[in-house]
Amino acid sequence: MLAPAAISNPKIVGLILGLFDQGSSLHDVFQLAIDVHLVSQLAGSGSNADLARLAFRNVVGSEANAATLDILLSFMDGRNASYSQSDFLTVVAGMEVNRTHIGLIGWQQTGIEYT
Repeated sequence: MLAPAAISNPKIVGLILGLFDQGSSLHDVFQLAIDVHLVSQLAGSGSNADLARLAFRNVVGSEANAATLDILLSFMDGRNASYSQSDFLTVVAGMEVNRTHIGLIGWQQTGIEYT
C-alpha cells in the first residue's frame, strides 16, 4: 500500500517478512516505516493529508478528490475517529479493496518471492 512496486522486490519482501517472523504486527511495521521517515519520503511530507493521498492513490489508483480526502482525514483528526497514522495505515491495509488490489488471494495460492 505504501510502495506497490516493493511487492515485486524479493529483498524488500524478505525484510518485511522477517519483521513479522520476529513478532512485529502490521501496525508495528507501519509505525517503523513512519519512524524512519519512509512514509514521509513516499508521501512528500509527514502530514496526515499527504499520507491519506498516498494511501488512496496506491490502493485505488487515482487521486482522491477534496471530499474524499476530507473523509479520510476525518479518521485521523477526531471527527470520525482518532487514528494515529499507523492506525490509519493498518485499517486501510486490511480493507478488502486493498487485499484485492495487491492480489492477496493469489499470494495465498502461488506464494510470493522473497530473499
